[in-house]
Amino acid sequence: MRVAILTVGVILGWLGLGPSRAAEGFRPRLNAVRLSSERVRQGDTISASYEFASLGSAPADEELTVFVHVRPAAPGDPDAKPAAGADFLPLTPTFAWRPGAVVEERDHLLRIPRDFPPGEYRVFIGLYDPQREARQVIE
Repeated sequence: MRVAILTVGVILGWLGLGPSRAAEGFRPRLNAVRLSSERVRQGDTISASYEFASLGSAPADEELTVFVHVRPAAPGDPDAKPAAGADFLPLTPTFAWRPGAVVEERDHLLRIPRDFPPGEYRVFIGLYDPQREARQVIE
């Protein structure tokens, strides 16, 4: 099997919230990301741990979902194939993220498909509202 290389560079996506949410005071920041491996083979399962800080003046109005996606490293459409990843509900719901809080999530498993082509990929981590399904990436 050939190797897919995951770069550590992470982009925080804040999805489906629109500009009004930032004005309302919910401002999450991704502080840290740890992957169990930066080199994976097709069919491997890796673990992702990450930490958010709540920098705004208020928690989110709703429960948001965290996504951890693996996408091609080349610039372009963030929905470009191939892709892998999963979505997770935070252990502490985003509507409970008080100003100044640090929220750590550990050991979320990501399965790399057996047909994933070798190459360089980035890990995208962010928040979105599954009810709205709209997405917006902010760095």
